[in-house]
Amino acid sequence: MKTQINVKIDTDVKKKAQAQAKKLGLSLSAVINATLSQFARDGQLEFSTKGIQDPDRNLALRMSYARKLQGIQSKKGAHRSTVPLKDIKRRYVS
Repeated sequence: MKTQINVKIDTDVKKKAQAQAKKLGLSLSAVINATLSQFARDGQLEFSTKGIQDPDRNLALRMSYARKLQGIQSKKGAHRSTVPLKDIKRRYVS
């Protein structure tokens, strides 16, 4: 059974995401479905700062916290971290 969700997202982000999905032969819906399925299965979020020139302060704080949780040393270049959502919520949502 399928359900429909509505998400508000920046127009430019949507257009860029659709273009990237199309390069892979996927719809944006398929990409979102795969991401949510992985999150539902693992309870973790994965993100990368590769290509971000100037992340906003809140994102920078989350990335720093995620690296600390995972014991990842800050290195030049891209950083990847998988952090349980409960740990992010504990730190940023209250």
